[in-house]
Amino acid sequence: MHMRPPGFRPNLEPPSTQGRLPYAPGTMRRLFALVALAALLPPPVRGADLEGALNARWRGSWALIEAASASECNSFYNDNDAHGTRIDGGGAHRFAPGELAHVERIGTKRGRIDVFLDIVEQVLAARRDGPFTLYDPLHCKIQLKIPVPSSVTFEAAEAALAPLLEHFPSDALAKASSHWNRRKREPYPPDYDRTLAEYEVWKAAQLNAAVQKRMDEAIEELA
Repeated sequence: MHMRPPGFRPNLEPPSTQGRLPYAPGTMRRLFALVALAALLPPPVRGADLEGALNARWRGSWALIEAASASECNSFYNDNDAHGTRIDGGGAHRFAPGELAHVERIGTKRGRIDVFLDIVEQVLAARRDGPFTLYDPLHCKIQLKIPVPSSVTFEAAEAALAPLLEHFPSDALAKASSHWNRRKREPYPPDYDRTLAEYEVWKAAQLNAAVQKRMDEAIEELA
């Protein structure tokens, strides 16, 4: 009978691993380096996080639209599709590059960024009513649609916006830029106040005539 010395513990490792490390020292150093590098990198920003990050920078700010754009100048944000540094918009009112806009918000979709822009300067639209030419100041809106990869980081999204929109924290700084096109709303024609006064008189006469006509027709039907 063999006696085991005190404190003896059997070596239960399989013979193939006794006396060896599971990884070579160089491999372990490379693994530790990769783990440390991953810890230093910022997490990817996608989906709602990307939209929030973009709005934190752009929403409520001011921008110069770097390419020609267009709007119907109604109550809707009209589509303007970006193609590289070019913008295709089919609105009736066109704007030269450098148009000043206020950024209402940014929306993100899979493969696209939408920038909702309120054009700062109104446009003056002419219309005819009877013998009069009237002018209505209109507010214009643009929905700038920018294609991006389906999975995009904040930095890549900013790079897609940069050729199309120049960001400013205030309208004063935007107007100080040499890129601003300096467009102002067209002035009303001379003596337009008198034209409006004459139009109101004519409109009232047209209304009275229409009421009188309906009354005459009703009397004839009762006769």
